[in-house]
Amino acid sequence: MKPLAFIGVILGLILPWYAPIGLLGASITALLLFILCFYAVLVTKSRYSLLHRSWIRREVIREWLLYISIGTGIIGITSTLLSIVAPIFFNQVIGVEIPLAFDTISVSAAFLEAMIPLTSYRKILSLMHLYFLEKAQDTSEQNNALLEIDFPNVISETSFTEFELRDVLESLVKDGSARKIISKQDLEYRLTSNCLEFLRISLEETRIKIKMNADLHEAKLNEFLENLDKMEIKDNFKILKKIEDIEKDLVLFIEDNKRFDAIYFLKVRLNTLIDLKKTLYSEEMY
Repeated sequence: MKPLAFIGVILGLILPWYAPIGLLGASITALLLFILCFYAVLVTKSRYSLLHRSWIRREVIREWLLYISIGTGIIGITSTLLSIVAPIFFNQVIGVEIPLAFDTISVSAAFLEAMIPLTSYRKILSLMHLYFLEKAQDTSEQNNALLEIDFPNVISETSFTEFELRDVLESLVKDGSARKIISKQDLEYRLTSNCLEFLRISLEETRIKIKMNADLHEAKLNEFLENLDKMEIKDNFKILKKIEDIEKDLVLFIEDNKRFDAIYFLKVRLNTLIDLKKTLYSEEMY
């Protein structure tokens, strides 16, 4: 960051005096920002793309955007200060084109960096181990490889995307926990034995966290039902509104974790809540 700040200050002091060169530099930086965004859209939307063979991890893109934002921000701030002091000390007016251009790029890069979501790697690692367990039941063999054609099966019934799964695998490759094998037929990731153990531990941690959250949802539901039994005068409209709020939270939680057995009992409680809602609706109608 120190070299970046130093370069930003130097450019901020020089470029305002040479507006055409400064605007050219701003245009090149903006073009680089556009290429990054264009790449992100292509690699996310296109399933079979040459870009999948030369992957750039999400953390790297975030770092690039952060560097662009900080670098152009320093240039913009420095050139803005120079445009203020130049008429006073150098008796020369400097245009605002350079500060405005670099400040705009800085804000845009920061906004784009913030838009890139942070996904729970632990949960995706857990899904990978679940997939290996399910596959072992079918083939009776331990597997340590994931093919690109396996991606939909790993993340099925979840809100995760193949882009996120691939990003996790690329991170494992970077850490030396997996090896990437590229062929004309498919793309394969082979995991080390230590990585498989890490997947198993991730699954155990995920199950514990899901169970803890499921217990919280269940406690909230039990508290509501206990208070409902104690009510002498029941306002069905308010009760139905509360039930719908609880039901919405339960459905979202169950949908996000339907691949894990820790929510089985919570599914049963959700059905009980839905039956209660139907009963109250009937009473409200009549």
